[in-house]
Amino acid sequence: MSTINYIFPSTHPRFQEYLTRFRPAFDVITQQKNSVVELRITPEVIISLDNSKWSSLIALSQHKREWLEALMLNCQFTFHKDAELTQPYKEGEWQRNPDIQSWLRNLGMTVPFSMYFLRTPEQRFISVVGAMLSSDKTIITETDQENVAQFQFTPEQLRQLDRRVGEGSVLFLHFCNGTGVNPKPAIEALLAEFQVPFNYDIVYEQFQKDLKVGFEWGIKFFDQSRNN
Repeated sequence: MSTINYIFPSTHPRFQEYLTRFRPAFDVITQQKNSVVELRITPEVIISLDNSKWSSLIALSQHKREWLEALMLNCQFTFHKDAELTQPYKEGEWQRNPDIQSWLRNLGMTVPFSMYFLRTPEQRFISVVGAMLSSDKTIITETDQENVAQFQFTPEQLRQLDRRVGEGSVLFLHFCNGTGVNPKPAIEALLAEFQVPFNYDIVYEQFQKDLKVGFEWGIKFFDQSRNN
């Protein structure tokens, strides 16, 4: 069996602190099997670009197969206009909000494989493309379908998108390695979704090359606030 390369090992001095904090959430998530994991985001968190809570959840999920399986392609963020979490952005509204776009892209940069935990194609897409949506180089065309638009990227933007998807997919293989979770179906699905010019075999080949050279990796997931 492959050895798990934990990004947040149990030997870390703050591991027990974080495990105690997040275990109740994992207990609820695993008890509600096949239910969407809804994560509600306040305006303060959006503006501050703080995604440490969610990236910590992802990091800890590597320690238990059922935690990882419960989160994979099953997390859905609901963004709110008020701190009391009573006024969510409507569908078609949050996608156009530049602050939310930045927050999702920041999650994608903090955890390059976060797309493999997001349930909706829109949130996966924005976590990868980020600021490309507001770039003058991007052509956005409205469609006849409500809340649906088409995006036309430059060749350079497409290469950047392909690179992000490829790197994130390789890292997700590293993340799942040894956990007992098979990431292949999810990776194949997202490679097709993003229409990248390579397949799972190419991603897996790079993963194998990394293992041979002793690849080391990690993500930043600790609270970004000085008060935590």
